[in-house]
Amino acid sequence: MSSVYAIRVADGGDLNGILNLQTACTQVVNWSEGLWRRLLQDTADSVGQRCVWVAEAEREVVGFSVVGGAAEFAELEMVVVAAGVRGHGIGRALCRDAMRWVAKQGVTVMELEVRASNRAALALYESLGFAQQGVRRAYYHEPVEDAILMACVLQAREL
Repeated sequence: MSSVYAIRVADGGDLNGILNLQTACTQVVNWSEGLWRRLLQDTADSVGQRCVWVAEAEREVVGFSVVGGAAEFAELEMVVVAAGVRGHGIGRALCRDAMRWVAKQGVTVMELEVRASNRAALALYESLGFAQQGVRRAYYHEPVEDAILMACVLQAREL
């Protein structure tokens, strides 16, 4: 697959690609198809405080991210990149678009949690300005694993 990709706001036509990618990534919590449908519709209608982006290469969804925010805080809820295209900057681009989007809404702090064993994601988030804030013991299941809590002050970062 090509390493040329585009990042854009997701729409209903991305549902199957997102579901397939979510299923293929075993470390991701699987959200239901109904939840994804509502989330993609809300994103399309600019309703609510959440947004979904997709990374697309050769007309195929190769990554996606979800961010939600309220007041001055936002949470990077999920970032997924297909195994075959990791290391090409897709995860970084998805994170940056999410950070820009919430910053434009007045959010000043973005938070996230990540599996303790996910070294690549930890390194990515640290390079984007996130710092460890704590640990949630046995937060993830299948397998049971700690979550590292991280946060980034957005207005102090060049986005």
